[in-house]
Amino acid sequence: MDNSESANIVSTQQALAGGLQITVFADTITFNPNGRPAAAGDIKVCDDRKGAYGNTVTLNATGRVRLEKGSNCT
Repeated sequence: MDNSESANIVSTQQALAGGLQITVFADTITFNPNGRPAAAGDIKVCDDRKGAYGNTVTLNATGRVRLEKGSNCT
């Protein structure tokens, strides 16, 4: 987004508590006017445990969201 464009922020969140890690494919998730995301990718959420205790949220190019439980956390 350049300086001539404006954005509508839908939601914000306070800082995460210690022991929780989120890995995101981009700094922001932007949707085009047709409702499709500007980019597809994954968001991985892990707590302080190691191993297959995480969750991955996948956003595809059409805007469909899928949850995968048991993602590997390091």
